[in-house]
Amino acid sequence: MNDVTIFCGLGAAEAHNEIVQLAGKLKAPVAYSYKAKMAIQYKNPYEVGLTGLLGIPSAYHSMHESEVLLLLGTDFPYTPLSLMLASKDEEENTRMTRMTVSQN
Repeated sequence: MNDVTIFCGLGAAEAHNEIVQLAGKLKAPVAYSYKAKMAIQYKNPYEVGLTGLLGIPSAYHSMHESEVLLLLGTDFPYTPLSLMLASKDEEENTRMTRMTVSQN
């Protein structure tokens, strides 16, 4: 089980180097969306692939087996994901926080 998995969307494309550094410090696998693939995958020793219809099992399992899923630059469906990830026993203990940061 991973403590943290990082999931990146297209909005995180400009932060490739920072994401790789963060993944290294956290020892966290990095999954990404189809649109973010070209920006996040290259020279990233922590990448585990993309998710979704064209996704691969390593990304899926990393996201579902982690204690914390850090979503960067994505409009991923937060609430449905949290309920999908939590087992019936864990549902009441599942916590979500959403933070929006703009560079303005």
